[in-house]
Order: sequence, then structure tokens, then C-alpha cells
Amino acid sequence: MKTRTYNTVYDWLGEDATPKISIGLLTFNHEKYIKKALCSVLEQVCSEPVELIIHDDCSTDETRQIIESMLPSHAPNVRRLYNTENQHSQNIKIGIIPFLHAKGQYITVLDGDDFWSGDIYRLEKMSRAMDQEPEIAFCFTDVKKFDNNTPNERLPHLPQAMKRNVPSYDLSILNYSFIHIGASLFRNVVKHFPDHFYLQHHGDTFLPLIWSEFGYAKFIEDAGELNYRIHQKGIYNGQSDQKKIIQRLIFACQVTSYLLEKGNIEGAVYQSWRFEPLINAYEKTKFKKQRDAQNS
Repeated sequence: MKTRTYNTVYDWLGEDATPKISIGLLTFNHEKYIKKALCSVLEQVCSEPVELIIHDDCSTDETRQIIESMLPSHAPNVRRLYNTENQHSQNIKIGIIPFLHAKGQYITVLDGDDFWSGDIYRLEKMSRAMDQEPEIAFCFTDVKKFDNNTPNERLPHLPQAMKRNVPSYDLSILNYSFIHIGASLFRNVVKHFPDHFYLQHHGDTFLPLIWSEFGYAKFIEDAGELNYRIHQKGIYNGQSDQKKIIQRLIFACQVTSYLLEKGNIEGAVYQSWRFEPLINAYEKTKFKKQRDAQNS
């Protein structure tokens, strides 16, 4: 029987070994937050090798310098994807880049302004559950949100009704909410993403749908949580309300088209509620034109 050797992620990064788990870290001008995020990664304890894939989208602050100061001097299991020009501004999907490069059997991706807490064995528990059940496409944990103005106040973000296992059928019709990528550990089984995915901006919602083909999602109750930071410089929260509505409608169009191409009629019909903002806007415009015509 194989004896398990438990090391921190920091220690595993110094081992030239095939990783069991790939951890993606996405950064851009996160000098205020990156130390907290990276500490929460490096302190994780796992029984098998881990790799760290760092994608920095051409930060102009001290983000990279802070990262480098925290890594072991000899780190064969660290891969640095340091851009020389910003890719997000070119509408390149930053979130899936670690998926395209990962060597591990399992992969998780953390944004540089968020962090994990509550259990230094979270990755070990999640990967062990997936080892034991091949039917699991991915695991996920609880998510708490907090605002920069109240950093010590953690509020629930994952709805209580979502703290459950999600069958593959529910995943396939998008009957789920607030499953964050940073709270999840995926089987590394997808290297090609559909065109529809690249044309929308809600990866946290679309990825569980893609993974529905490989099994169900298991909620791990006792593996800590993702701490999701809300601030005005965030990719989503930094947008205007109108821009957010437009992005949600683009997502509705792309995911419905994807479902129809897959022959998933039920899923496409189920998504009809996502078009409500567009319908409401049309109705308001129509009634306004009618009033203007009557008053002319």
C-alpha cells in the first residue's frame, strides 16, 4: 500500500514531479491582494504533487514582484505565463488559460483578488472525493463575499439551496447558481471550449454546463470556502448596470444557441427567463412610441 506524503503546496512546487492537481492563479494589478491569495494557495496541504500556473495579464504595479518574493527559489512545478501586453482588453478569455496548460488530473483556478480560507486540506478533500467517485465532474465548496469597505464582514454568497450535489441533468439545463470557479475543483477533461463560450463573459456560469457531460457536481461541506472580493476595479463589478444587463443578454443568446446546437431543447427553453430584460426594454420602447404617436 502506497504511503502518503503530506506536503504544503509551497513544498510541492520544489519537486520535479508530475502534478496531481493544477492550480491556476489569475492576476492583474493585484498588488493589494495577491499576498493573501497566494498565501491561501501555498499553505494548502496535499498528499500528491501540485503545480502552480500563474497568469499575469501585464500588471503595471508590483504584483509580479510580490509573487516572485513568495515562491521557493527552486520551483520546477511553477509555470509563469507573464503577458507583455494586456489580453483582457483584447477580449481574450483569461479564465480558461490555466485549463489549456494544466498537466494535473484535477484543476482549480483562483483570481488574485480572492482567497481560500477555513481548511488547509480543502484541495486534498476535494481531490480524494473525486478519486473515490469517477462520476464526479467537479467539486465545489461554500462561497462568502465581502466588500473592500467592510473586509471583516463575510456574507453568504452561495444560496443555501445550492449547498447540495447537483445532478448532471441540472447542470445540463443550467439549473444552478453562484458556483464559482475559484470554489471548484474540475477534472482536467476539457481542452477545447465551444465558440459560444468565447463570445460571452460569464465563465462561472458556463463552465459547469460544459462539465455536465462528464458527471455531476459534488458539494463538499467541510472544506472551507472561497472568499469572493467585491470591489469597483473587479472585471464584473466595475461595469455599469447597463453594461451588466447587456453582458447577461449576450450570455443568454450564446448559451441558448449552444444548447440548441447540442440538441438540448429542454435546456434552451429553460433559459428563456434570461431574456426578460430585453423583453422589458422592448415593451417600454414600444409603449413609448405608441404614446409619442398618440400625442403627435
